[in-house]
Amino acid sequence: MLYRRLTDEELEPLEKKFIQFLVANTITADDWANMKERRPEQAAQMVDIFSDVVFEETLRKVQFLKQTTPKELRIFRCSADKIELLGLVLEKNSAIDFSKDDTWLKNDIFTEGGISFFNVEKSYSEKRESEIFKMIENGCRITDAFLFQMLEALKKE
Repeated sequence: MLYRRLTDEELEPLEKKFIQFLVANTITADDWANMKERRPEQAAQMVDIFSDVVFEETLRKVQFLKQTTPKELRIFRCSADKIELLGLVLEKNSAIDFSKDDTWLKNDIFTEGGISFFNVEKSYSEKRESEIFKMIENGCRITDAFLFQMLEALKKE
């Protein structure tokens, strides 16, 4: 297995896609019912393979990740050959909490002072999708380009 088995909750909305996967593997509904009953380890293996297919498909599409704590914001751009990190760190007490939605965007956070900006980039140390998967498992969330572009504009100022 490359990633992990999808949970029942994650599999539920993918039922049609899973049926298509079984059909593509020449497994009929009767075959599947029989496999689950008589060869549960083989059925589990089919779910594992399907899980890897779903994760691989999803991870290939990821372009941006976000990780927040109350005092730190990290936005990652995941290109084909490297990851670029743009981030903000609050260095003093502040009412701003990066982990609470994006309500902090309504404030001019730079008037408070005590905010550090950082930028780092690195090549992947393993397969791109594997590294992104580990980041997600460790608390990153898939996001859009908005925050990255906002921080990138700040970097240029």
